[in-house]
Amino acid sequence: MYILLRCFTFLFLSQALIFCTQDKKNQQTVKKPATPQKIQPLNITFSEDTAFLYVQKQVEFGPRVPNTKPHQQCGNFLIQELERYCDTVLVQEFQTSAFDKTRLNGRNIIGEFQPENKKRILLAAHWDTRPFADQDKSNTQNPILGANDGASGVAVLLEIARQIKNSPKKPKVGIDIIFFDAED
Repeated sequence: MYILLRCFTFLFLSQALIFCTQDKKNQQTVKKPATPQKIQPLNITFSEDTAFLYVQKQVEFGPRVPNTKPHQQCGNFLIQELERYCDTVLVQEFQTSAFDKTRLNGRNIIGEFQPENKKRILLAAHWDTRPFADQDKSNTQNPILGANDGASGVAVLLEIARQIKNSPKKPKVGIDIIFFDAED
């Protein structure tokens, strides 16, 4: 149920972004009221079981802390999954510094549907996990598995990508799915 709630939240927020435009005369951001439009459903069925398996697969790699083998393996898995479903997959490799100045190697992973379409929506989640469990009462020094933090959002988006790929009808807008790294 939590996964479905996150899915609908992502979809609602991404649809809200479509209706934001800029007034060219005043160069101020103006939110225009949404005009009712007849929306043609894609007739897809979200599979909770498949989404759960995506969570399970990510957790099986272990904590996805940047600069670790589980992080590298999970990133490779996410790229392969998006390549199965999306029209285009891009990987943005970068380096950043952690709070303690440790150099982190990161990868934002982007899957695109209909990259040529200028009208787009964005769906995003982060896929890395925290290097320590600072909110845990007794085990604060170990990394977390991140089933609810990271893996669940990624799992919902992977299932959405799978459903879009398998749908006989294609969306009228382009869709970008981004898995952000080094968020935690």
